[in-house]
Amino acid sequence: MEIELKLALYPRHISRILDAPLFHKIKPQQQHLHSIYFDTNTFQLKQRGIALRIRRVGKKRWIQTLKAEAQSSGTLTCRPEWEATVKNDTHPDFAVLPKEAIELLAGIELEQVAPVFVTEFKRTAWFLKNADNQAEIVLDTGTITANNLQQEICEVEFELKSGHAEFLFDLAEQLLQQAPLFVEPQSKAARGYLLVGASTIKPIKAMPVLFHTDQSITDIYRCIIATALKQLLANIPGYFQHIDNPEYLHQIRVALRRMRSGLSLLQSTEQPIAISWDKSLRKIMQKLNEARDWDVFEHEILPDILKKMTSVSEHEPIQQATLATIQDIAIKTRQRTQKKLHHIEFTVLILAIERHLMALSSHTEMTTKEHIQQWATKILEDRWQVLHRCCQGLTTQTGAKRHQARIAAKKMRYAADTLFSLFNRKNPQRFTEMLANLQDELGYTNDRRVALQLLQQVAQKKGSAAFDLGRFSGTLEIETLQREHQSSDAWRSLSRMKLFWR
Repeated sequence: MEIELKLALYPRHISRILDAPLFHKIKPQQQHLHSIYFDTNTFQLKQRGIALRIRRVGKKRWIQTLKAEAQSSGTLTCRPEWEATVKNDTHPDFAVLPKEAIELLAGIELEQVAPVFVTEFKRTAWFLKNADNQAEIVLDTGTITANNLQQEICEVEFELKSGHAEFLFDLAEQLLQQAPLFVEPQSKAARGYLLVGASTIKPIKAMPVLFHTDQSITDIYRCIIATALKQLLANIPGYFQHIDNPEYLHQIRVALRRMRSGLSLLQSTEQPIAISWDKSLRKIMQKLNEARDWDVFEHEILPDILKKMTSVSEHEPIQQATLATIQDIAIKTRQRTQKKLHHIEFTVLILAIERHLMALSSHTEMTTKEHIQQWATKILEDRWQVLHRCCQGLTTQTGAKRHQARIAAKKMRYAADTLFSLFNRKNPQRFTEMLANLQDELGYTNDRRVALQLLQQVAQKKGSAAFDLGRFSGTLEIETLQREHQSSDAWRSLSRMKLFWR
């Protein structure tokens, strides 16, 4: 079983790794590694989560490696792995695989297996140990090549040889003091398959997680955080490669909010567990808000406004310079946000979450079915009462009050989506649909109030666009006023629903 933690870095910071005090008394080993990855022409191995490669070590030694589907919480990966020496790198030798590995390949057309992409990199390795643990840290720099396309490799891997996985986090934190390492969720194999066209990056939505009453509260909490972390990291590569697609940032923020929701569930127990990274989580969420506001404005609100304005023939067209200014501000905001996700602060947060999840595996808790349902009922009831208070007199509320109602609706929805399966009843689909409708209506007016604030920022940067921006603002204000009553209607319908936890 391979247990490793992987982070990436920019090539300009390689010298910082090589000069790190952690390695001062350790002589590194260096190798040039040439690896060929194999699969069928329909990528049957990839579809099963299997990576098969033959790596040339030195001039005349070939090592075949088969890795099964990884169990990963983020940067830390655990996966079955089998290695064996083979005669050459022209074709895999399946006869050297043990029975359990052969069973993973059942039904795959092994005679169709052929090279699909190549990795070539320089590896610098250090072996570290203390009284209880041993690990290898490697710095890999090189390229992945497929279909005449190349992608750079520049990453640090921490592999546990013996002992406890916490040792890897200790080493990573020490190395972070020397170089700004950042999260890279994709393996070399995954990036190779992207280059060869066997897979594509797409936004990853939250996966529904069902619980049952014989699980402990800690088990439920751990699952919520781990699932959210997986969604968060799965969307990061897409956000860096497709910065103009707002869905990646949206899903990143959804994952972060689900973590916050999970934290609030844990703190509602009689014996809350101390969390060291809650403030860091809130901080990164706040930093991402600005880019999301511009995404909503540029991709949703602005096209709608322009469509309505151009439908009226007597309206003068909007100056292209005004639209260019808006687009320029939005792009620069996204670029600043990207840098924050490659900042050491974000890396430290991810490592802290993963270390926390590992520590929870040793946490024992005695619970009963009645206790679990009482706990879930109290959370749902408390959040319902908060939402009820926030939604009184919605039509006449100030923007700040309506914002509070929107947040309350969001928290209610997360709790309902998370806990409904603990009640042994039919999925409360109608309730969650109406709750989502209320959230959408409150979000609609909130997004337009935020858009008015963004237009003020544009006016400060480009005074010549004042006329166009004034027209935008007027249209937004009218839309907001006309739509506000719909949130009251949505709340009225929701408030009459039978609540599934009662």
